[in-house]
Amino acid sequence: MAALEKLTGELNSAIDNALSIVSYTELADGAGWRIAFSDGSSLDLTNGLDGADGKDGTNGKDGKDGTNGKDGTNGRDGTNGDSLIEKITPSEDGLSIVITLTSGPTYTFAQAPAASGTAGVGGSLTWAFYPTGTLTFSGTGAMIDYGSPGDQPWIGHADEIKKVVILSGVTSIENSAFKNCTNLESVTIPEDVTNIDVNAFEGCTSLKSITIPESVTSIGQSAFAYCEDLKSITIEEGVGSIGEGAFVGCTSLANVTILATTPPLPTLGDDNFTANNNDTLYVPEGCVDKYEAADWDSVFSNIKAITTTP
Repeated sequence: MAALEKLTGELNSAIDNALSIVSYTELADGAGWRIAFSDGSSLDLTNGLDGADGKDGTNGKDGKDGTNGKDGTNGRDGTNGDSLIEKITPSEDGLSIVITLTSGPTYTFAQAPAASGTAGVGGSLTWAFYPTGTLTFSGTGAMIDYGSPGDQPWIGHADEIKKVVILSGVTSIENSAFKNCTNLESVTIPEDVTNIDVNAFEGCTSLKSITIPESVTSIGQSAFAYCEDLKSITIEEGVGSIGEGAFVGCTSLANVTILATTPPLPTLGDDNFTANNNDTLYVPEGCVDKYEAADWDSVFSNIKAITTTP
């Protein structure tokens, strides 16, 4: 109990001082975790308490006349203590760490970004990369068009990026912004984004699904090309054009949902969507004929109304 009180006291102190977490690493042999705080201090969260020391053996009784007394018995070994830490996990948004104790309160600490800077025209946007692999964008306006992959200031973390969160106010995703971020698994695009530029997510081979909000009017050339693990695409009403090769090389693609009642104008054919025989395009009810007339059935063998989506 004393060890638990000591631990909760240290965590409460960190909360009171508004400390954020810079990193957390597992100790050797799974003994616990070491948390580094933004003030330079660190705290080891061990998984168990040391067992209590065994009691000393009792003294032997005096023997009867002519016999020696018996030796005292050895004390028992101390038992292992219970684990103090149940788990340490990133929060759902990836921007904080949740420490769950086996007994007592749950603690949530904000993460300190490992790197950050400006990303918008005139410094209007800010990017921040967090140790758990989340890259965020906040502010108002368009991203800077860096022109080619490798020029983006966050590209040094490309292999570490697992989640991209673009907050409300950002209006564009520019040329090659996340190209070849091969461990990127999820993307949040707000309603304010109107354009996804060329090659924006090309080669993001771990991305599994994407939803394009209604505010987006155009998807650029090769925007999601060679996202080999991409299985599901939802394009909300608003997209009017889909660039050449936007989804080429998406070899795991199983179904696409387009909510526009007027079919977008794509560059159709093998150089746009990599569609397999089992791929299905879901469209609004009553619009199947429109999409077939717009030649979407040259890419998708099945076009069905959204009401039939599994």
